[in-house]
Amino acid sequence: MRCVIAIIILMALSWPTLAKKPQPTTLSIGVISNHPSKHIKKTKPIAAYLQQNLEHFGYKNYEVIVKRNVNEMVEAVNQGKVDIISETLYGSSILYHKTEMEPALVRWKKRVARYNTYFITHKDNEINTIKDIKGKTLVFEDPGSTSGYYLPMMALERNSLSVNPMPSLDSDRLEGVVNSVFSSDFTRKHNEVNISTWVFHKKVDVGVISNVNWNDNEDVPDRIKGDLKVIHKTPEVPRAYLLIRASLPEAHKAALQAVLLSAHESEPGLKALKAYQKTSRFSQLTETDISWLDSIDPL
Repeated sequence: MRCVIAIIILMALSWPTLAKKPQPTTLSIGVISNHPSKHIKKTKPIAAYLQQNLEHFGYKNYEVIVKRNVNEMVEAVNQGKVDIISETLYGSSILYHKTEMEPALVRWKKRVARYNTYFITHKDNEINTIKDIKGKTLVFEDPGSTSGYYLPMMALERNSLSVNPMPSLDSDRLEGVVNSVFSSDFTRKHNEVNISTWVFHKKVDVGVISNVNWNDNEDVPDRIKGDLKVIHKTPEVPRAYLLIRASLPEAHKAALQAVLLSAHESEPGLKALKAYQKTSRFSQLTETDISWLDSIDPL
């Protein structure tokens, strides 16, 4: 009898531990960057803002987790080290398919919720549609860019255009395909101004650039814009997604989204958003936004 009573007492003492999971005390935000210090500085304000507004859930601290590439971030997420992260379509698609991260919100950057890719060429070129790029040269931005690579690649594929990667601009062109290079292979700062300048000087026949950059005088200076033309536009996609770890408590996820959706309505919130890579606000996802995550096959 004493043995039975002892077992019952032990079960009673251990029941709270079995029934109630320990609440998280640190809110972690993931960032993919080759410049950890810079992006930790940019992310800390929004992390602190979230932690302060979610403190009643037990979050006493915040942490910024920086990884060099999306594959390292996938590993960190699968180890339970990351609660939320914001990435463009390509990175978000990989995290969506390879981790338990789920899409939650659209992140506006520089007051832009959605963007697309423009195919541009010199106005003197007899290139007027995407089909005319066959046999020509095209410059992408870099292999990890949504607007500078993945959206235009999808557009080429949908128009039955194959791509021939060239090691240099002097390489022999192949007929019947699109001969491509990455600006990142040739310049340290593989930004959009390089692409527009290359097209203007006819170093390449066609370049790809986001509509946001096309309308930015620093990326496409007025002195050359008049000599360029847009021959194709891709569909619009979210400027960036916010993803949340699916295993977070539902109440935490709902509160986190509510805090971000209203952040632009307060001075402290606006300040934290601006520091976070010039974020303007967050908004709800549409069904189309979510469907885009399935459009890219993560290798």
